[in-house]
Amino acid sequence: MYYPIQIPHILDKDFSKHVDYREEVVPELQDFIICFWQMQPKTTSKEIVKDLVLIDACTELVISYTTKQACYSSPSMNKTAYDETTDVKSSYIGAKLKPGAFTQLTGLPAKTIDGHYLELEEIDKNFNSILLAGLTFEETKTFLKNYFLKLIGNQKPNEFTSLFDELHDQPPTTAEVIYQKFHYGPRQCQRHFIKNFGTTPQMVLTILRFHYCLNKITSGEVAPSDMLDLIRFSDQSHFIREFKKYLGLTPYEYLKKYQSEQITTLKLSPLP
Repeated sequence: MYYPIQIPHILDKDFSKHVDYREEVVPELQDFIICFWQMQPKTTSKEIVKDLVLIDACTELVISYTTKQACYSSPSMNKTAYDETTDVKSSYIGAKLKPGAFTQLTGLPAKTIDGHYLELEEIDKNFNSILLAGLTFEETKTFLKNYFLKLIGNQKPNEFTSLFDELHDQPPTTAEVIYQKFHYGPRQCQRHFIKNFGTTPQMVLTILRFHYCLNKITSGEVAPSDMLDLIRFSDQSHFIREFKKYLGLTPYEYLKKYQSEQITTLKLSPLP
């Protein structure tokens, strides 16, 4: 299954020093939700640390444990957010939705929350943020789980929500593969992708290839020098430019930094 990783803990020592970041897969929700995640302070520091947010096409429902607000955040689709920061005193818990799941579950286009946050109360008139007051992290996890179970009901992932899962392990080389899969022409396919993902078929392929490479390097399964054979970029310089554009490092620089930090992926670290 598609599992994009977020790695501020690898690239910034201050982040991992002050912030406890964890993720947990919830089996009952895995058709629509990639994982729950949480960020809690490790220290009493008042510092502001960088929080690199990589492109991944995922919408998230984020609950601020500090302000008791629940908001959908717009998916990171067209560029990596290098200027994101977080107050290490703040606490959050969230659910990372699969690309396309927000539109299937709410009926709203992905662009509804493009570039900003959309409070849950604006979508669900029955929700009252006061319900979050006083909840512990464990109780908030239960709230999120019940909320999504009710939202999902008997639904199965549609062709858009299941797309990233189907293509993540062998990203296509061209958008034509996407057109053939959906039996759409280029213009019709683009309209559907803008609605469900908030971006184009070509950008979807770019995101899939980027995370495929990032996961392979982070897991130690392959060296950057072997990546060209796997992702079939037109040439090595193209691959390096694309990777650096979305990470800020070349694959070789990232591998060196990752190995020197000796930090393992937090993909399945359970929430307490």
